[in-house]
This record gives sequence, C-alpha cells and structure tokens, in this order.
Amino acid sequence: MGVYKKALLTLFLFLGMSHVNAAACDNTLKVDYQNRAKNITYSYTYNDSNNTFNLLFTNITDSLYLIDMENMQEYRNQGEITMGNVLPGKSYRYGVFTSDQNPCSSSSIYYIYVTLPFYNPYYNDSLCDGISSYKYCRKFINKSISYEEFTENVNEYRDNLNSEDTKEVVDEETLLEKVFDYITSFYTNYYFIILPVIIIISIVIIIRQNKKDSLF
Repeated sequence: MGVYKKALLTLFLFLGMSHVNAAACDNTLKVDYQNRAKNITYSYTYNDSNNTFNLLFTNITDSLYLIDMENMQEYRNQGEITMGNVLPGKSYRYGVFTSDQNPCSSSSIYYIYVTLPFYNPYYNDSLCDGISSYKYCRKFINKSISYEEFTENVNEYRDNLNSEDTKEVVDEETLLEKVFDYITSFYTNYYFIILPVIIIISIVIIIRQNKKDSLF
C-alpha cells in the first residue's frame, strides 16, 4: 500500500472515530449529566478548634467528579466528598466534570457556588440575652465584626425594641382614654334622653315580670 493510501486510510479512521465519539456524547447525554450534577447537595459543619469549616457534598454519581476551581484540586470519591479546612467568609466555585470512562469524558457540565458565613465569637455575650434571633446574636453572620461594632448594633437594637414597646403602651392607653371620653361626653350631652329611656325600659321589664309571677 502506498504512502498516500496509508495516510488517507489513517485520516479516514481518525475522522470516523471522532464522529462516533461526538455522536455518543450528544445533547441528551449532556442534559442527563447536568441533571445529575444539579442533584448534588452540600452542607457544612464548623470546627471550633481552628475556625474552619468542613464541606460535605452528597449525591455524586460514579460518572461525575468535582474540581476546586481555585486550586484545581480534583475530588473523585463516589457518593459523597468531604473537604476540610475550608475558610469562613469566602466564596468558592466547584466544577462538576464527567469522568474519563464515559463518552463525554472530562467535560465541564455544571458549577456549584458555595459562600460560607463568618463565625460570630460574641453570640454568647450577655448583651444577647433574650434576643438570640437578632442577626448579630447568631453564631454565624454574613460579615466579620469587632466587639465595638457588636455592642453598638446590639444596644441600638435593644433601644429600638424598648421604644416600640413604649409606643404600643402609650397607643393603648390613648385609645382607652378616647373611648372613655367619648362615652362620658355622649352621656353628658344626651343624659336627658338616655335616662328617661332607661327608666321606662326598667319599668316595662318589672311590669312584665310581675305579670308572669301572678300567673303562677
């Protein structure tokens, strides 16, 4: 076989194999991998000893693996993957790739974005007694704060709560006063009508009651 024929045959075989691989990795298969990637979930736990988090990814099928896009480290465990010493207050991007043993090998199909909160060292402070649901009294917050900033915000929050409580009491007392004043004013202005009506109604009730008693 001549050199040209061998070259043409090699080129034909190469193109044929490329066509087969491209056909095997079609859009339907890519969508299937993307749906699997979207089912991957994550959770985190905090390490008090070194102020870091552990990230746990679950629902990872055997056809997928993760890459930390910051340092390009690969994680190929099936089922679940644990990443330790993850820093708080940072955002991370993890790429989901198809494994080498499938038609769409090493293809990037999805990204998982993770933003970790900051640990709040003041959440157990006595200033937080009774207001643990306030944002700066929680164990994890969305920013790093100093103790001065913490006390300033918590005291301001408490002052606002006290102001609202006082306003509610004042409003309630004001409403009761208005109702009482209205009733008093109405009776004072129309007592010459109201009083005779009350007397007449009372007499009618007494007469009817006496008639009922006489029947028995």
